[in-house]
Amino acid sequence: MNKLFVLRHIFILPLFFMQAAFAQPAVVVQSGHSAGISAGVFSPDSSRILTSSLDGTLRLWETATGREMNTFTGHKGAVLSVAYLPDGKHAVSGSTDGTAILWNINTGQLVRSFVGHTDCVNQVAVSVDGRWLATAGSDGTVRVWGITNGQQIAILESRENGASITSVAFSPNGEWIATGNSTGIFSSLNFA
Repeated sequence: MNKLFVLRHIFILPLFFMQAAFAQPAVVVQSGHSAGISAGVFSPDSSRILTSSLDGTLRLWETATGREMNTFTGHKGAVLSVAYLPDGKHAVSGSTDGTAILWNINTGQLVRSFVGHTDCVNQVAVSVDGRWLATAGSDGTVRVWGITNGQQIAILESRENGASITSVAFSPNGEWIATGNSTGIFSSLNFA
């Protein structure tokens, strides 16, 4: 039976459903967060989904069943973004508390905090090789960190005075970082 899971505004639609001549799927509604979901990402093997929420938590869900597997607490504000590391054993979240946190997905334990932004961390991105973390902040900066040692290695400031950096991404080859800000400006820079 094809199933569609709704995790408080996150929809999971198996691709095989799309090939099944649009048969009507069963809908399963999952809840757990007490406020809206800000982001959701699949694990690298697609077996789990990690959601971040305005309630200040992350929750881990089994993709096939929608079963809640774990809750992650540690931020002191709403959690705005989440990204898996390529190993599938760790993830990073960004929050309105101005921090990013590296989590052990299997144990739910906080591994390391990345502190440096003076305002919200709007988005987090992990390089394809899992070595680097980029955080986009409402303080108008993108910060690049070493994931294994937690060291901040670069601060990139917005050229638009007072502009919040709202998005950040690494290129697939790991050589570029792309950013977007609240004034509609998109930038890319060579990271290699």
